[in-house]
Amino acid sequence: MGHVGRGDLGTDQRKLPVGHTIVTRLPITLELAFLAVLFGSLIGVGAGIIAATRRGKTSDYAATSVALVGLSVPHFWLGLLLIVLFAVRLQWLPAGGYVPFFEDPVDNLRHMLLPAIVLGTGLSAVVMRQMRSAMDRGRQLVAGRS
Repeated sequence: MGHVGRGDLGTDQRKLPVGHTIVTRLPITLELAFLAVLFGSLIGVGAGIIAATRRGKTSDYAATSVALVGLSVPHFWLGLLLIVLFAVRLQWLPAGGYVPFFEDPVDNLRHMLLPAIVLGTGLSAVVMRQMRSAMDRGRQLVAGRS
């Protein structure tokens, strides 16, 4: 613990300083987190609005079912499934790797899209359920005032 307090996190399996590895990988992690939150928020808010405005209809049940699947499917399994589909079978997206954004923004997005979708899926399900509930509560409040 004394080493950690001084900023010495030791070395990794490649004999590189762990602190240096964290610092060099942090921008990639933050970019992926931003894209995952963006994807999850956009899909979740849209699906939540559709579910709330069409309560009891097919689109409501479909959005709720997709949200349930999004929460239930393990991320590692969904990631493998999407790699097999989009990288191996269709060859639309790369299976792995990273290209810096300022080097090639389009290729960067191609490499970050699958991981962002996988990580954003669970978030989108939660956002969808929250959005639907919030809109229902708002509707009840407005109806109560009338």
